[in-house]
Amino acid sequence: MDFALKVLLSFIVGGLAVSAVVWTSERLGSHIGGAIAGIPTTISLSLIFICFTEGSSTARASSVIIPVIILVGLLYTFVFTQAARYMNIRNKQLGATLIATMAWLVAAVIVRFVFANANLLVTVLVFLVGVVIAKYLFRNLRSAKPKKLNLPNSTYAVRFLVAGGVVASAVLATRLLGSLWGGVVSTAPAIASISLYLLYKSQGSAFTEGFVKRLPLSYVSAVVFVVILHTTLTHVPTYLAFLLGIIGSLTYTYILLIVNKPTKVVEQID
Repeated sequence: MDFALKVLLSFIVGGLAVSAVVWTSERLGSHIGGAIAGIPTTISLSLIFICFTEGSSTARASSVIIPVIILVGLLYTFVFTQAARYMNIRNKQLGATLIATMAWLVAAVIVRFVFANANLLVTVLVFLVGVVIAKYLFRNLRSAKPKKLNLPNSTYAVRFLVAGGVVASAVLATRLLGSLWGGVVSTAPAIASISLYLLYKSQGSAFTEGFVKRLPLSYVSAVVFVVILHTTLTHVPTYLAFLLGIIGSLTYTYILLIVNKPTKVVEQID
């Protein structure tokens, strides 16, 4: 599997993932959209690529830092919602995206240095503590019912192309920027960032905050995948390790949808 194929697959998977998250959120509400946002689509694709090019041992080692990198992604979503709420400019979603990206970049560099030699137990424990903190910080985020939109098919096509382009560009940057910055960019929350941008643009701030409020628990799905993969990858066939990880992730997401009921929502106010 060469690098060009990885960029192409990233474009397709990224476009489909963002389109699915945004479409589901707009149709079924932020409760379901936020839950499926935690399914590790691009993470699994990246680790599959590493398995094919560098071996399962390298992929297993690369998975160790993912839990704390996911926390940095949560930081991005929190900064986005706060910036979008309090900024007084016309294009709030763009300004919030820029501020959240800067905050993410600083945190991502720090995390890569601090946890460079950590083991999976440490990163998972840090992630769990971070989820508890995030749930506390996100407790006052608003929720809203989705607006009823009648969008033309061309809008969905443009969303797919833009989202796929953003994710593929992040993958391409990992090759062009060298080991340090390439490694940082490879962990960029591309799907989350474009999803938040599109949801804010179409649904407004209260609905987007409701979507973000679901993310701390939904991102546990990705960590379930990582833990299963890391535990099994060098002990069972590669395809089986990934299959078990994906099954575990989807099972968690299904349980989350059943147990974590929607909070009370308000009508759109923006």
